[in-house]
Amino acid sequence: MKIKLTFLIFLLTFAISPLINAQIKLPGIFSNNMVMQRNSPVKIWGTADKKEPVEITFKGEKYKTRANSKGEWQVTLPAMSHGGPFTLEIKGKKNTITLQNIMIGDIWLCSGQSNMEWPVSFALNGKEEIKSADYPNIRLYNVPQKMEIVPMNNINAKWEPCSPETVGNFSAVAYFFARDIYRETGIPLGVINSSWGGTIIETWISSDAYAQVPENKKRDFDSQQIKDVMDFNKAGKGGIKEYQNSVLADK
Repeated sequence: MKIKLTFLIFLLTFAISPLINAQIKLPGIFSNNMVMQRNSPVKIWGTADKKEPVEITFKGEKYKTRANSKGEWQVTLPAMSHGGPFTLEIKGKKNTITLQNIMIGDIWLCSGQSNMEWPVSFALNGKEEIKSADYPNIRLYNVPQKMEIVPMNNINAKWEPCSPETVGNFSAVAYFFARDIYRETGIPLGVINSSWGGTIIETWISSDAYAQVPENKKRDFDSQQIKDVMDFNKAGKGGIKEYQNSVLADK
């Protein structure tokens, strides 16, 4: 009897634990020190418990929504002029997330191969450039170099103010570009560095977009494509992980 009762308690605990632990969560693109695009509606999204009410507070205004049956929620903030710093609060039933030191300005995505990846620490007069890189209204976001077969909903990264402590490993081209624009305009800037030396253009194109490329313009890359990701993941001992390791070994 005791064994059955213990087993029943275990099953109930296992069944309701997701409901107990469900909390408001944000993807890594939203963090302290982030930049929102000025003069354009801004979408904020995340996850929560199914049907959970979510309340967002920003610049004294409140925006309410509710998570859908998958636990996904989204709100759209109105277009705003540049400024800051501001605080963003996201409140659910079980927890509250507060993001601080947010600026509204311009966001630039900088991508490419080794020329874009080249860090400030390797640039001409790199040490001097790093020492003088005190621009708290320029915010840096380094996208991790991580290969995935399918698009991901989240990455492990965060926004950082530009300073001698943070700029050394950031793209030199992206930093000097942002610095010159900021010196000229004085408008806060967010710079996203998503670069990876040696990558070919096809790896940056979605499968839907690549399918629209004329056949006579496609390269031998076609023969290397994985036609069915799910079947590939099931096949072989290592699946996707084994494939990723083999590609990295060929670099």
